Amino acid sequence: MNELSGMVFNASFWEAGLVSSSVTPAPGGPRLGSELPGTHLFYLIDAGSGGASANEMDVDSFGYVCYTKLFPNLELGRLRAWLQLTKQDRWGRVPQQIEANTGPYISATAANQGAPSATSEPVFGAPPPNTDDLGALFDPAGGDAFRDCFHKLIYRVYALYKETGDKSLVTYGYAPMLRTLKHSQFFRPPGSRLPADPPSNNPPNTYDQLLVNGHGIYNCQLYLLSLQILSKLTPTAIALGVPEATPAVREQIDTELAAAKAEFERIFWNPKTGRYRYCDGTGGIDGRTGDIFGAKKPVLPPDAVFLDSFYAQCVASQLGLPDLIDLRRARTHWHNTLDAFLAPKDADGKPTGPPIILDENLNPYPMNYIQSPGRFVPEIADVWPGTTWMATAAAVHIGRRTRDRELIAKALKMSEAVANRIYDDGATTKGHAFATPESWFVENVNISRYAAYARARSIWQLVDALDPILRRPRPSKPGRTRRP
Repeated sequence: MNELSGMVFNASFWEAGLVSSSVTPAPGGPRLGSELPGTHLFYLIDAGSGGASANEMDVDSFGYVCYTKLFPNLELGRLRAWLQLTKQDRWGRVPQQIEANTGPYISATAANQGAPSATSEPVFGAPPPNTDDLGALFDPAGGDAFRDCFHKLIYRVYALYKETGDKSLVTYGYAPMLRTLKHSQFFRPPGSRLPADPPSNNPPNTYDQLLVNGHGIYNCQLYLLSLQILSKLTPTAIALGVPEATPAVREQIDTELAAAKAEFERIFWNPKTGRYRYCDGTGGIDGRTGDIFGAKKPVLPPDAVFLDSFYAQCVASQLGLPDLIDLRRARTHWHNTLDAFLAPKDADGKPTGPPIILDENLNPYPMNYIQSPGRFVPEIADVWPGTTWMATAAAVHIGRRTRDRELIAKALKMSEAVANRIYDDGATTKGHAFATPESWFVENVNISRYAAYARARSIWQLVDALDPILRRPRPSKPGRTRRP
């Protein structure tokens, strides 16, 4: 329950949250959410101690179960605004965040992240010629950044529709969802059914300092999830008279889904290691580096091992959708990697929690990897509580589906290590109990960042995986009966 405190302490409810408010929009443009009467909007800073702006789709989506099942009214208003923003965007982009200085949910044009890569015409992107450098951060030549956001909007809308049955999420939301799916398909290389990640310094997804060489497992699996959801939702949209939904669209999606799933297994599963790869190495950026705030971002090898490899599969399991990947292989992957993720200990011999990525030999990356002495790069050598909760939830679902209790028990040790460090006692928690940070270093747990960060609400993914959260039905009004 501590993770919910950030919803209040990080910020307040947006005072003009009722879209029909008479407050004049600034800096102008249609007030997002205004196309559906009665919409209320929720505003939240994503980190209580700075370092993160408001309403980050990539981060906040880790805790979607919390909103969907505990606060569906907040989620409805927020998703209506995001859908209108996506509908009004020239290409159907879903921005990574809505900046506070735009006046939250005021205009679609100013609400996109202000970086050139998010406001220029989409380009497929190419590595900078004749250099080992990956170019400027958010350079338009690298293509769209944060390509996970397209798919996270899609699954959040579907999850809320499945939970509440609110048909407006389909009648209004289907067209923007389909549009942003098609925008993501722009980034499929010739001959591929899976979108590639930016071959540049542009952040590929929420792991914004982990570059991806070609196809990345995180975004590609989310793409499978979006295809599966649109396939499932299209007959409903047809029945509700949504003009963009047709049998031909359903057939196209199903054909794409079958081909994309086959390609996913072909390029990511490595039978020699018995593990899923981090990426396929086809981006042509081997040996390059990016730069962020003066620190180098290395291009990691394909067979690095990513803790959050099964994020989208976890969501699919929670939503009762068909499996996106081969669960037998996912089970093997966990058995071949869990000991390595559980291995790091602090100076007192206590587990630090799992690193978010390991090298090809299953070792953590050092905190100053390829940096000058004293210069650290967050992410590559970090433990992330929010990622740990999510990865453990994925392992629980996979273990249950494959009837592997041993896998579940061992995977829970990852979250136990993180929870003990956050909540155990004052000597080890460093005050984290009411302000779970984004991360700490594997090699130095005393260095942490972004207290009270929204990603940690993924703990509700794990709660739901262990014991599904069921919403209580509202009491019947006098004189009415409710079906049991």
